[in-house]
Amino acid sequence: MSDFHRRGLRVYVNTVGADTSTTHGVFYSRRREGPFYRWHYEAENDRWCSLRVHLVAKPRSFRMAQGRVPPALRTQLLEHYED
Repeated sequence: MSDFHRRGLRVYVNTVGADTSTTHGVFYSRRREGPFYRWHYEAENDRWCSLRVHLVAKPRSFRMAQGRVPPALRTQLLEHYED
């Protein structure tokens, strides 16, 4: 079982729209029934940044990221959702 599954964490990508056109991509995360977060890469700071997303603003065409999560983002996600 992966660290994501043990923590109840799901990571998604948007399959249509502006989120799909960036070099690093945009990812969304959610833990259990908690809030959604949108993750994007800031090249000038060389780091992933997150913003809390309200349910009405989240994309409708999500799919699971399934192993496409960059290693640096994976590390940051695990730190963000530490218990």
